[in-house]
Amino acid sequence: MCIRFLYLFLLTVLYNNADAQRAHPERIFAQTDRSLYLSGESLFFSILVLEGETNTAAQKSRVVQVELINDQKKSLLQKLVLLDEGRGAGSFSIPDSMASGACELRIYSSWMKNWGEQSFYRQSIWVLNPYDTSYFGQHAGRWTENPSSIPVADIQLDKAHYSKRSLVAGSLPVDEENPFIALTVSVLPLEEVIVPVNSISAQQEPIQSEQVVYLPEWEGPLFQARIMDAVTGQPIENQLVTLVQPGTSFVLNVGKTNRQGISWFNPGPALQKGDLIIQQVGAATNRRTATIEMLPVFVPAEKFEAGPFPELTKAHHELFRQRFVQLQLQELLFPKESDSALEKDSFQLGKPDTRYQLDQYIRFKTMQEIFREYISEVRVRVQDSSYQIRIRNKWIPGFFETDPLILIDGIPVWDPAILMEMDPQEVKSIDVYTQRIRIGNLVKEGVLVCRTYAGTGGRSAISKDAIILSFPGIQQERLFIDPDYSTQQTGMQQLPDRRSLLYWNPALEKSKTGSFIPFQFYTSDQAGSYKVLIRGIDKRHRSFEQVAVFEVK
Repeated sequence: MCIRFLYLFLLTVLYNNADAQRAHPERIFAQTDRSLYLSGESLFFSILVLEGETNTAAQKSRVVQVELINDQKKSLLQKLVLLDEGRGAGSFSIPDSMASGACELRIYSSWMKNWGEQSFYRQSIWVLNPYDTSYFGQHAGRWTENPSSIPVADIQLDKAHYSKRSLVAGSLPVDEENPFIALTVSVLPLEEVIVPVNSISAQQEPIQSEQVVYLPEWEGPLFQARIMDAVTGQPIENQLVTLVQPGTSFVLNVGKTNRQGISWFNPGPALQKGDLIIQQVGAATNRRTATIEMLPVFVPAEKFEAGPFPELTKAHHELFRQRFVQLQLQELLFPKESDSALEKDSFQLGKPDTRYQLDQYIRFKTMQEIFREYISEVRVRVQDSSYQIRIRNKWIPGFFETDPLILIDGIPVWDPAILMEMDPQEVKSIDVYTQRIRIGNLVKEGVLVCRTYAGTGGRSAISKDAIILSFPGIQQERLFIDPDYSTQQTGMQQLPDRRSLLYWNPALEKSKTGSFIPFQFYTSDQAGSYKVLIRGIDKRHRSFEQVAVFEVK
């Protein structure tokens, strides 16, 4: 915890010092598995972030924002993706209801926001809704790609012809003098629409440190809140503020406002999809004392630069028909894939001194009875019609003299009556920490963590000046799953395999025993011509594309 706040302090000093060096932007290289998608399909992407001044893997950013926006500049899908040594990968599940049209894939880091939209990576993406047949009529007959003219490049395949459900083994030679630093591979039908794209974001000029507004996200997403007095409109200084993602497993972060009323939060990479609640420490639930504003995680789009919808031929019509059949079979035979997310960290205080699972005890009618009968570390009294809670001191005989920190599903509760008035039947467990704790600048004498079965307790304790944000979550890489027909798996041989995207790998790696990059995959039940499409950049950051063609009979 101390390391995180030292990190924020060093960032603030470094990037607000007028004598610091000029700030250099980052550059992004990205690729997708294909260019045109049906509504309901998955869009896979691969990302490499480079330092602008050295063109090495980015060290300042561990998170990038990924968005899919439409021609109305509306963000349709949003994702935060973790980076490891500048590399990351993920996917979008395109909704079944998404209309046909051109979209734009935008990728950027928090650090790149200081240079504006012109520094972002942008790529055209097209979505075709199978039920919108008008697009076939409007965009037919002028697609000029000639499959027979696609050259067989340096990609080496073990055969030129394969049977259905057979193994394809391939490799790409490595130029030792100019090695590849980022490679992706897609295996698609030969007629698949593949449109050339700008593979790397444009180089931007450095700026002076005093122009920096957005800090780099070294550990995970950073959040910035500004708190102003609701009456005077002046910033509130030295105010403790909490950021919570509530639930049976929760994330809690505490910040403190500066002279401008701004507080930074660095909860780390533990956030999942769900609500974020930002409020003042000790704020009353029944009146508004402040206004809270959040700096947006995703930047509103000012431009839309996607190209026109590709022209489609009759061959494309048949290809999309087959893909639509495969999509329907996938939904019938296999469960809908959901976006994976990182599991949350356990509460940062570590293991509690005592944990009470209430199902193991007699269920009393009131919370006061529960604390009185078997939670000996907690003393509850009523004084002047108000509840007073004290926790036993772990190190010195006796009880602490002030109220503990009370958390109900992660939400701080400043009025003990809210805890005492809960229905015990809704409470799953109570954790007790019997020592003085510090979370950022918040110091409390003991902690009570109450978890409910539903994970929605404590909502009544949210103050009126709090804000609740919908957070899209941080995605782990979702691996492309293809079948393995090398063994006779139970039931696998009887299931139809109508895949058109035979293989996707967002990061091809060099063999440990030779100067080549290997890959392998299995064909499906679909006969026809296919292409192995490898894209990437070399050490000099020159983009390239190589293709090999094979037949499935």
